[in-house]
Amino acid sequence: MDNNRLSGWFSLIIETENSKHTEISKLLGLEEDCSCIRKNNWIHTKRFNDINDINDCIEKIISKVDVKNIITAKKIYNDVYFSLYLQSDYAQINFFIFSQVIKRLSVFDIDLNISILSWGGVDD
Repeated sequence: MDNNRLSGWFSLIIETENSKHTEISKLLGLEEDCSCIRKNNWIHTKRFNDINDINDCIEKIISKVDVKNIITAKKIYNDVYFSLYLQSDYAQINFFIFSQVIKRLSVFDIDLNISILSWGGVDD
């Protein structure tokens, strides 16, 4: 399978009913990083273009966020979670999330949403 035909992103998402997005960035210590706002969602995202980059992409986000700040955010805002989005030209997608990455994710004690979009192609 051609790994270059898989792409996606990993995000930290905070849903909020108010527009205190600057406050969220400051709380999480991500003022210098690029975060986007969609409707009432504060979203911090890293993209990948190869299946082998998924774990590095996840690490880049979780290494920047302090667990204590996530705990505080969970008390203040409606919903706090991670999201992994994968898009592939192929119908079958296989990937690993390394055990050390899973362990690091688990200390945040927030949900992980996984979305997969497949265009249904077949590897020759």
